[in-house]
Amino acid sequence: MDRESIESLYDSHAPRLYAIALRILGDRDAAAATLEDVFVELASGQSYDDAYGSPSARLIRLTR
Repeated sequence: MDRESIESLYDSHAPRLYAIALRILGDRDAAAATLEDVFVELASGQSYDDAYGSPSARLIRLTR
C-alpha cells in the first residue's frame, strides 16, 4: 500500500478508530498508541489479507 493510500485511509478512519480504541482501553494515550500501531502495521504490509474485506473492516479488526 502506498503512502498516499495510507494517508487517505488515516484521514477517513482515524477518528472512528481512535474512538473504538478509547472505548476498549479507557485511556487516551493507549488509544493513540494503538492507532499508531495499526497504521504502522498497515504501512508495513504485514496485515494485508483479502479475507478481511474492505480496508475499513481490516482497520477496525486491527484496532480491536
